Amino acid sequence: MEGAEGTQTMTSVLCNQRDRFRRRVQEMEEQVSQLQTEVSSSRSELKSARADNIALIERLKFVQGYRNQNSQRTDLEVGLDVEHKYVKEYEAKMDPFNAFRGQQRDIRRKQLGFVDRAVYFVGELVFGNRYARLFVFCYVVLLHILVLATLLHSSPQTDDFLKEEEIAKLCREHVAKHGPIVGSGD
Repeated sequence: MEGAEGTQTMTSVLCNQRDRFRRRVQEMEEQVSQLQTEVSSSRSELKSARADNIALIERLKFVQGYRNQNSQRTDLEVGLDVEHKYVKEYEAKMDPFNAFRGQQRDIRRKQLGFVDRAVYFVGELVFGNRYARLFVFCYVVLLHILVLATLLHSSPQTDDFLKEEEIAKLCREHVAKHGPIVGSGD
């Protein structure tokens, strides 16, 4: 009877522990879900704030364009640090030369033939991605090793065709027919 009671006690302890762990896991999963929601909302707020800042820079540039060049500029110098942070993004977005270059590049790409376009696409894929470059490098190295191993394996080796005994036999026959080589130094 004591064994059955001990087993029952052990079972109840294990069940209680399991239930505690389940509750803790559920609490943790809820916390993770809340944190993921907060992170996604923070990211969207950041994206929105960045877009708002760029729009404000655009308005600031507009106002500065109509301002008289002789007037004082001290009223806007307070926010120069913030302004400089977003000016580059705004100018890159509004740069007509970048847009023109992109349009010209697209026109020239459309004029390419099928093979040239395929090579261009593969080149863009390979050179635009770090992992693709690493893959191509490893692939080329492995191909070189494979070709070298194949050439070494299939090339005739002198040991297979002319063994030392055969070479000595040929030399003796040559000496017997033609005599010793004059001026050999031996």
